[in-house]
Amino acid sequence: MSGGSTLSSRLTDLCRLLGVGTIVAIMAFETDSFVVEGLRTGWPVWALDGIVAILIGNVVKEVAIWLSARIVNALGADLYRQGVMLNGHAFAEVFRSDGTWRRHEFGDRETICEWTDRFGACSRRVTGPRVQLRSRYRS
Repeated sequence: MSGGSTLSSRLTDLCRLLGVGTIVAIMAFETDSFVVEGLRTGWPVWALDGIVAILIGNVVKEVAIWLSARIVNALGADLYRQGVMLNGHAFAEVFRSDGTWRRHEFGDRETICEWTDRFGACSRRVTGPRVQLRSRYRS
């Protein structure tokens, strides 16, 4: 959880909680017919159920964040979000009330920045690691 007290952090946490709740509900529903003795022979089904539940839970979370961004933007505010991707890279993004967005992905060897302008054009810039960028701006 993000641990912040802003509207963006609370909405993001709520969306993440909705995704986790979806995963738990799907796992409970799919594995309801199995018993502990069936674990030895049914573990492939449990594994597949877990993968399906995680995929659906992530889709639910992302759709909830998209809807939250639209609602917050309609109120005239920006929605900020940060987290960690599946590949371990940290990211930060903002959905602005003017319809534009900006996303930073911080990798070990490069930093990727993607954004849109007010006309809908997408741009992308790849730079060096975040550590190098910090040291360049300090001098």
